[in-house]
Amino acid sequence: MFRLSYYQQLSQRIGTTTVRHKYDIDRHDVRLRSLHLHTSLLALFYFSYTLVDIFLLPDVAMRSVLLRLLIVGPPTVMLFAYYKRSVSIRRKELAAVLVVCLATVVWCAVLLGSKNPQVLGYFYAGLVFLMVLTIVLIPPFEYGLYGSLFVFACLYACMPRSVF
Repeated sequence: MFRLSYYQQLSQRIGTTTVRHKYDIDRHDVRLRSLHLHTSLLALFYFSYTLVDIFLLPDVAMRSVLLRLLIVGPPTVMLFAYYKRSVSIRRKELAAVLVVCLATVVWCAVLLGSKNPQVLGYFYAGLVFLMVLTIVLIPPFEYGLYGSLFVFACLYACMPRSVF
């Protein structure tokens, strides 16, 4: 018996649309509410973690505050505005993944500037970014995969060699 591959099934046409597009339309409202809630909670967590940076790594406290607010803050606000636009839910999910990837890069930049020996134990908190991408946001598989690979590469590249 001939079976279509997963991507061929998603590309099948239903009238004037495809199976994937119909699925995205059907899940848009529920998924958007979930995405909005999770993004709100993650933003609160990420920006409040600046206080942890201030206490654990005082040598980079100002860097943490500035980078988080000036580099991650505006895209986060724009993400909430983007959620209100009438674009596909997949694009909104991709935007959320990209903001998490940006937040990871900023977090690594903060840690790389620290000379504090406590920073070595702090690098393991980077795994939270991987969990956010795979468990909390629950993006489509390909976005989760590529986002996780990017975050892993960032974490690996910025981790001090003395941790290994």
